[in-house]
Amino acid sequence: MRLRDWAWPVGIIATLWGASHLVLRRAYPAPPPGNQAIIVISGASTGIGRHAAEYLARLGFTVLAGVRREADMEDLRSAHLPSLHPIILDVTNASDVRAAVERAEALAPLPVWGLVNNAGLGYPIPVELADMEKARKLFEVNVLAVIGMAQAFVPLLRRAPGGRIVNVGSATGTMATQGDGIYASSKHAVEGLTDSMRLELAAWEMSVSLVVPGQVQSGMWGKLTGQNAPAINDLSADQYALYKPLFLQVEKAVSGFIPKLSPASVTSQAIAHALMSPQPKTRYLVASVNGVPLWLLRGLCGLLPDRVVDFVKLRL
Repeated sequence: MRLRDWAWPVGIIATLWGASHLVLRRAYPAPPPGNQAIIVISGASTGIGRHAAEYLARLGFTVLAGVRREADMEDLRSAHLPSLHPIILDVTNASDVRAAVERAEALAPLPVWGLVNNAGLGYPIPVELADMEKARKLFEVNVLAVIGMAQAFVPLLRRAPGGRIVNVGSATGTMATQGDGIYASSKHAVEGLTDSMRLELAAWEMSVSLVVPGQVQSGMWGKLTGQNAPAINDLSADQYALYKPLFLQVEKAVSGFIPKLSPASVTSQAIAHALMSPQPKTRYLVASVNGVPLWLLRGLCGLLPDRVVDFVKLRL
């Protein structure tokens, strides 16, 4: 088939896609005037969560920013934002979650407008070498806690017409790389959870969005290489030798893309849009991967055969 023979089916598909987007998009209730409402965000001690908590507080929201240590609470208080309220919140601890709910209820009549599930763990290790207890812990934080937080806060969000949930995923959720299988599979699960929750909560005009960051400035990158990489340092000499070429490749890649990391502001802006816009997106692909915009990279990975994508990944 000649190239021009593809033009009309591609044009029809593009037209139908654009028309369906315009016809089926819906308007959701807006947050209260002046953003006089509560946002609960987990994993707010550093990186994406920390920046988002401060960003939302500056927009006028009352932010309950969950951290796991008293020192992190003091650090957040140093921002001197009156509407930013640090709380102890280990998302795997049922008592902490109940206390967070009670704290939110105590701020009535302010409605609970948004839940941002940002807390997460990384575990960069080949699947063969993964410690099962650490893998279970990762899934408990990255996946099961998303379910637990939703179960705890959806009843409060339902009271505010148009309450929002924002789950923070990862580019690796659909573009897994070597040594990232444990983390990537947990973020793939978050994609599925988000899709199901969006459908289940539509009856109450509750929007559920997924923010998918590429490579964003965060303290996690310093934990991938050298003496700061506990996952690798815990291996025996024989285990390390098995995957030594991979570990060296990862170290070289990380040192190469660190200068290209996007600022955390890109994720904060996406989270704010998902919480505030009358027409929030279902997915926000933000930042880049090694300098390539994530939306472009993800689109290409969806179009190209898996073997081609694998060929490229193995040589990055």
